[in-house]
Amino acid sequence: MARSDVAASVVLYKPDSAQIERVRRLAAMFPVVVVADNSEPQLEPIDGLEWVAMGENKGVAAGLNACAKRASELGYKWLLTLDQDTELEPADWSGYLAAFNAFGDKANTAVIAPRFNLQDPLEPGDGPVRDLEIVMTSANLLNLEVWKKMGGFTEELFIDEVDHEFCLRCRLAGHRVVRLIDAHIAHRPGKVLTVMTRRGAIALDWEPPNRLYYIARNYWFVKRRFGKEFPGVIASRRGLLLAKFREWLRYHPSDIAGAYQLIRGTLHGVLGRFGR
Repeated sequence: MARSDVAASVVLYKPDSAQIERVRRLAAMFPVVVVADNSEPQLEPIDGLEWVAMGENKGVAAGLNACAKRASELGYKWLLTLDQDTELEPADWSGYLAAFNAFGDKANTAVIAPRFNLQDPLEPGDGPVRDLEIVMTSANLLNLEVWKKMGGFTEELFIDEVDHEFCLRCRLAGHRVVRLIDAHIAHRPGKVLTVMTRRGAIALDWEPPNRLYYIARNYWFVKRRFGKEFPGVIASRRGLLLAKFREWLRYHPSDIAGAYQLIRGTLHGVLGRFGR
């Protein structure tokens, strides 16, 4: 498969100048770059990019669906889904594309993911492809035929667990989710908070209170739908949620907003209240 057969996409939300520049550079690497702008207020469209103005912040799932729909309308079968923090180097994309071309089961595969920063350790028995249950959205190759068949991403989740829910739904339908061991992409972590402890400085992933709401709430959505079929995944996501509670209590005890949103998200998740 040639470079010209794969479109790229980015969902933007209030990007900074460096993130905008990274998106601009993609235009030299792909025949089409589809951008879904969730920003409020809306950004000025960038020349050379296929621009989809969402009108307001409709969430990651809606942005991904808008990008996939436009790429499909333009005749593309595969879409590389990038987030605004991902910096894709031409050499990395060449290696990724070579690994993608060598993979033979494309038609039955919903999502193809790379290794990030070479930090994903090899496992005993690893060959060129590792089957997985879930992967995060960033730098994935999305099979647009499968996306269409599955009804797209679930927009009522808005942001967190969007990628995982889609993967699990595809797995239940008999499609593969895989990682290409020879495909390597650099991924920038989100905002990191450094905290001083008795053992020295530690770095924690930092999320604003409203993001904590979606993390807590959407865990229950995924648990309710997939708990029986994928108990290991649910246990892992539960561990993450409990870690967020412990982290907030230990390092942010005076931040009432964060604790409130974690509790509020849990309550809404248990009650089945979803959407924005």
